[in-house]
Formats: sequence, structure tokens, C-alpha cells
Amino acid sequence: MITNFAGSGSYGYDPSNQFYNPATLSDLPGWQVMFDLRGFLPNAEIEVDSATAPDGSDISSLGNSGELTSAAVAPAGYASFQVADDLVMGLSVSSPFVAILDSDPVWAGQYQLLSTDFVTFNGQISAAYRVTDWLAVGGGVNVQYFDFKASNLQDFPTPFGTITSPGTLKGDDTALGFNFGVRIDPHEDVRVGVSYRSRIKHSFQGTASADDPAIPSQGASFALTTPDMATLSVSYDVDEDLTLLADVGWTNWSAFQGFTVRFESPFQPDAVRRVEFRDTWHGALGFRYEIDEGFTVGSGALFDQSAATGGNNTLSPDGHRVEFGAGLNKTITDNISVNLAANHLIVMRSDIDVANAGGTLKGDFHANVTAIGMNVVMKW
Repeated sequence: MITNFAGSGSYGYDPSNQFYNPATLSDLPGWQVMFDLRGFLPNAEIEVDSATAPDGSDISSLGNSGELTSAAVAPAGYASFQVADDLVMGLSVSSPFVAILDSDPVWAGQYQLLSTDFVTFNGQISAAYRVTDWLAVGGGVNVQYFDFKASNLQDFPTPFGTITSPGTLKGDDTALGFNFGVRIDPHEDVRVGVSYRSRIKHSFQGTASADDPAIPSQGASFALTTPDMATLSVSYDVDEDLTLLADVGWTNWSAFQGFTVRFESPFQPDAVRRVEFRDTWHGALGFRYEIDEGFTVGSGALFDQSAATGGNNTLSPDGHRVEFGAGLNKTITDNISVNLAANHLIVMRSDIDVANAGGTLKGDFHANVTAIGMNVVMKW
């Protein structure tokens, strides 16, 4: 998106808009396919104020987390197919929820976090129907695969004493969700989109293991829920060249409050990994300006509230986010166009304040991410 999500659900500029509002498919004639590739250059760290081990001993001197992230690349694909004058179908494959964190092997928060590595792959089948000249409706079914892995230092009691070792929980699951949306044109220059994406509950059958071979691996089950979200998008054509865009949205992050791990062994009690998340709001403003026929530039700014409240949030630390970006769209031929975009995301410093069976950790988290993206749209 060359406008940082502003107006993302108000118009179908290309097939990717169906992710935000399937009703925008109604704007796309013929057959269109979009290939998207984005590169991410992140930087993130937890700075420690104080920390204790499970036995209460002070381990603050072990220091900060070190760099938690590394460069990554994320591909995605979208397509739209006009099957009748008023009916358009859509397909998309994307990764809406991703977190890859990897701390120093020894640090003051090692009982809370050594690594978090999870990614979702979401396949969406959508349809949009234009009811009248001013109203379109759309909906879709989502098939979401969730691959999860997290590790932290743990004390394992054995008949021969306590063994301290990194422990890892992993699992994967596929589950279904849905989304729907409406696009209303109250004026020839104004477009309004309203959309909703459902939560998806994943039930994992995985394994719990330790790096120390003296600790046997065992089966483990747990459940995670990705949040539902609602968005209102607006676009306004100031003139034939300039369009102003706005977006406001709500995400039900409180649907995810951590998880309980149930182990295969009946002698090992359940392990509770609490995460204190709250519902959030985001807002975005942007514009698109057609400099010349077939050459459009755009820019946008986004503010997104932090889901984490400061407590028990080391699984995936978070903070208020501010993002700025710009991009351009160039029509190469009648059938091919190219989009280039660059964004910079700043995660404001946020408190870390954890107290659980893994000891305590107090400090703060901060991060920033630069993203560069390119996509190609082909039309028939």
C-alpha cells in the first residue's frame, strides 16, 4: 500500500484491497493478478531495569536482550476474476500475523524470552456483488495456517535435582474464519467502506521439549486466538487528480489473553502463559495524486495503539506505533503496472513488567522497522 493503509477498504485500486474489504472487488474489471514482495529491516531490543530468577535471585547483571530481530522477506499474492457484469471473485494468500524474535542466549530476561517464532498464512476466497450503482457487498472465507514456536529458560524438577535448560513449545494448526464488507458511494466523489474480519481460534497439538537430553520431549496441546477487527475507510476525490484517504479501525486484541499448555504426562501440571492484551484503535490519513496519466504517487501516516499493557507481554512485546510511508504506481503497458513503496515504523518505548513462575522482569521495549515493497499487477 502506497498510502499506509489509509482508505484501504474504500476502493479497489488493485486485488490486494480485498484483504481489507472484499466489497472493493466490485471495482475491478476483467481478470487481474498481483504479485507482492516486501523486505523488512527491523531493529528491536528490551532494556532491563531489574530481573530475578524463579528462586528470587537477582540476575539483572546478565544485561539486555540484545538485538531481537533480523532482516526478512514476505511474499503475497492476490487475484480477481470478473465472472459477470455485477459479480467479481477474488483469491489471496498473505501473512497477517508474524513475529520473529531471537534474544542473546544469556540475558536477564532469559526465563521470559529466548525466542518467539510464529507466522500465519491466510488463504482467502472472496466474492463481491454490485447491488446498485452506489452499493456493493462482499464476503469471504479464510483458511489460516498457524505455525508457532517459542522458547525460554526453565527449571525442570527431576528425581535427581533441578535441571535448568531452554525449553521449547511448538505446534501448528489450520482453522477457518470469515470476513465481509460493504462499499457505499453516497456522492460521486465520496466512497465509504465498512468491513469486518472474524477472529480465528487455533487448537494446537504440538510438543514440549528441552535442550538437555535428560529431559524427555512430550506431547502438548494449547490454543491461541487471532483477533477480529472492524474498519471504516473513506476516500474523497478533491478533483480528477487528487484523492484524500482516511481509515479508522478497531482490533479485538483482548480475545487473546495467552494460553494454557496441557502436557501429555498426567503427572505434569498445566503451564499458563498469560498475556495481557487490550483492544486497540488505529487511524490513518493519506492521499493519492496522479501526476500524469498512468503515473500516481501517494503517501500516508498511521497511528496504532499498543495491544500490550506492560504486564506479561514478553511473548511478543509491543508499543504504540507510528508509521510513515510513500510510494508510486506506474503503468508500464495497458496490461501491466508496478507499485513501489517504502515505509518506516517506529514502536514507541513501552514498559515491560512481568511477574510469574519464571521470576520477574522490569524494563522497556523499543523497536523500529523499515520496509521496502514492490508489486506487479497484470490485467486481462
